[in-house]
Amino acid sequence: MRADWKQQALSHKPFAAAGLLAVVGCLLFAPGCKPARTKPRAEIPAPVESLHCVAANKGEKFTTLLARFVSDPERARAIQADLSGFDITNPTCAVGESLVGFFRNDKLYRVEYRQRYDRTCVIAFDSLRTWLAMTYHWVRIEPETYAGSIRGSLWMAMQHAGLKPDMIVRFAELFAWDVDFFTETQPGDSFKLIQEQLCCDERKIGKPQLQAGEYKGRCGQYYGYFYQDPGGRKDYYMPNGECVRKGFLRSPLRFGNITSGFSKGRYHPILGIVRPHQGVDYGVGLGTPVSAIGDGIVVHAGWSGGYGNLVEINHGQGYQSRYGHLSRFGKGIHAGVRVKQGQTVAYSGSTGLSTGPHLHFEVRVNGVPRNPLKIIPPRAEPLAKQYFPAFKQRADSLSALLNRPAPKPDSLSNEPVDSSQAQTNRDSTW
Repeated sequence: MRADWKQQALSHKPFAAAGLLAVVGCLLFAPGCKPARTKPRAEIPAPVESLHCVAANKGEKFTTLLARFVSDPERARAIQADLSGFDITNPTCAVGESLVGFFRNDKLYRVEYRQRYDRTCVIAFDSLRTWLAMTYHWVRIEPETYAGSIRGSLWMAMQHAGLKPDMIVRFAELFAWDVDFFTETQPGDSFKLIQEQLCCDERKIGKPQLQAGEYKGRCGQYYGYFYQDPGGRKDYYMPNGECVRKGFLRSPLRFGNITSGFSKGRYHPILGIVRPHQGVDYGVGLGTPVSAIGDGIVVHAGWSGGYGNLVEINHGQGYQSRYGHLSRFGKGIHAGVRVKQGQTVAYSGSTGLSTGPHLHFEVRVNGVPRNPLKIIPPRAEPLAKQYFPAFKQRADSLSALLNRPAPKPDSLSNEPVDSSQAQTNRDSTW
């Protein structure tokens, strides 16, 4: 019986194997059993991004500037309502400020407003809400040093060193109390200065500020370091704390040449006689600004015979200055008005007994004409003693930076430099 059961099981094995093969073949090769092919998805086009920038007009409000981008009045009012709690919607935009709009498929979704130079207001919105963020930019002050020697004039030498006219004038004004750059500059004289430039990102902001200056020549050695004391007084001081500034400027002009000096007897080219020349003549072009050499009150501003147009200023303590042959007077200059040292009081000309455009300059002490080139006025108030230690520390630091040798080209590396120690060394001989 057991043998019969084994015989039947063996006889069914071929049929079981054949059935299994049939099922597998159906799954692999039968048309109805193949997986269905899916259709390729349609490619979604990438959004087109664009931006547009508009600059603010003089006196334009931020809301009107924003309206240039948001043409839909209701949308504009909704955005302005969301921003009503911030101070960017009320103030008038400054000239140079700009608004940048970001568009996606020609639809505005983001606005960036560069306010002043140090911050950008970012406004993002959709159909429902508005978001506001403020980005503050990296602001730093970079010191730059310049140096050079004179071969012709201070102006040419400093221009050759890469300095701009405003800084050249500022340097000349710093030492105008001690050095007459018309007559006392000599070939071989040298100058050094440090200017600090405010920078934001990669932009230079405003004009650089003069922090220290040195002038060395046959006329002497002069130093000036800027310092502001805790009380708010700011000025330039010498290393010993004395103020660089004096009661009078050495000259009423910034640049020019002396064509005729102070003399007890000079041949007058128009009158044809010999008579005293009680001042100094500067050969300058027509319309050159003429500055008051010191604080005072204008006692005369008008015609005065051979002087032509004349301005006379009383400085107190017996000192008076006179400026003749003027083409016109400065704004608001008339008898009785008070003027400040360095203020423009007139412009050079050729009025009166004059052979050409120039400035006649006189100084009188108690009514007696004095040679302007030989008057040594007292200095202004020195630095207070309690502030001297702090000033000395600053002056030493500026002097070390000013006299630091320029790096040699073969010693330069690609290592990053701290921006606070950035330095521009420029040497010139001119």
